[in-house]
Amino acid sequence: MKSLEINQFEEFYRFLLEYFPYDEVKEYHHYYDLLKRSILNVEYEYDNGFQYIISYFELENMVFIDYYAICKNNQGKGIGTTVLTSFIKKFNKPVYLEVELPDDEIKQRRIRFYQNIGFKLNQYEYIVPKKVSCTTDLNFYIMSYPQKIDKDKFQVLYKQIIEEVYQYKGVNYEEENI
Repeated sequence: MKSLEINQFEEFYRFLLEYFPYDEVKEYHHYYDLLKRSILNVEYEYDNGFQYIISYFELENMVFIDYYAICKNNQGKGIGTTVLTSFIKKFNKPVYLEVELPDDEIKQRRIRFYQNIGFKLNQYEYIVPKKVSCTTDLNFYIMSYPQKIDKDKFQVLYKQIIEEVYQYKGVNYEEENI
């Protein structure tokens, strides 16, 4: 795994737009600034294009995977499992990621992929407000590794994600959440 340099950001961002719905990709300048200030970390493998990317935030008490994608040519070959398993073993703290609500087969398969690696689905729906995302409110579940979290831990985690990952301090957590 290599670490992304700032001069690679534009190609990385195009990769995100290819693999994620537009309304789930953070705004270009905001995300660029997070990388430039070393708040955001991106690891990747490159061979005539990105083979995979993992963008994440390493916080004091956790790692939050923001985007994880394997190029289409490498999907279904076990590479995704190998890369993600190796990645989470590097950290001696919980790892979290967001997943879309499982309202179609692709989203359900994505959740099963993470569960097969050992992530636990925590079915506390939460909203990333439009003020923080690109175009619309986003509804997610959080997945956690190595264990599930209870509702109290979830409330603390939600606040931390909005403030430290999304870099937004103006959310009323009682109104915006669940």
